[in-house]
Amino acid sequence: MSKKRNCRRTPEEQAIHDKAVRLRKMTDQQLVFEFRRAAIREERSVCTSEDADNISGVQMLIHALADGKCNGIKNGIACRVAQFAAELGLL
Repeated sequence: MSKKRNCRRTPEEQAIHDKAVRLRKMTDQQLVFEFRRAAIREERSVCTSEDADNISGVQMLIHALADGKCNGIKNGIACRVAQFAAELGLL
């Protein structure tokens, strides 16, 4: 089976391809941060509205940073903040 030409890809297929290329070009450290960020998002999506009352202020801050609600702070910095908070035992 031959390779599908770029000009015949749908916009959705092109977006998936671009994400895959970006992941393949990452270093090991960047990949680890990316997987940790995905894990944080997964934990946050599992939380229900009832669990939202039990989330600490530090966790709320880290979730807001991961969502990009603070200008100038990207996902990599949010992951480092989360890792540092975990090392301090705040999470």
